[in-house]
Amino acid sequence: MDEFTIAFAVVFVLVLLFFLRQFNLLNVRGVIFAVAALGLVLGFSLFQSYRKRKLTAELKRREEQLKEQEKRLQELQEKYEVAKEEIRDAEEALKRERARYLKEILEIEAERSKNLQRRREQLNNMSADELFEEYSRVLGGGA
Repeated sequence: MDEFTIAFAVVFVLVLLFFLRQFNLLNVRGVIFAVAALGLVLGFSLFQSYRKRKLTAELKRREEQLKEQEKRLQELQEKYEVAKEEIRDAEEALKRERARYLKEILEIEAERSKNLQRRREQLNNMSADELFEEYSRVLGGGA
């Protein structure tokens, strides 16, 4: 019940008690008990109303906290998904870089092997004098 209904009921009961006392249908002691009972009912109603307002305010406060926590959770989940995606992209980029470097190393090794084989054939076909001249030219030394 809201406060207006309680106030209306209290006024109605007080008017009723006043008329009952005026027509001698209720003695003074009965009026005192009726007013005391009415006071208890009124006090209990006001207490319940106050308690209801407090609990409603607490409920709203907790619902707001829950909404804030849900919002933070959503933001964290989005950040987590973004981070996972960034990690996956970085790993793929690393794999591509590694593959590119390995390819270059293997190409250099293949080129070196091919040149080495061609160079061996040239050296095997040279005479001793030609070998000496080549040695001097490449290493700058004399024998």
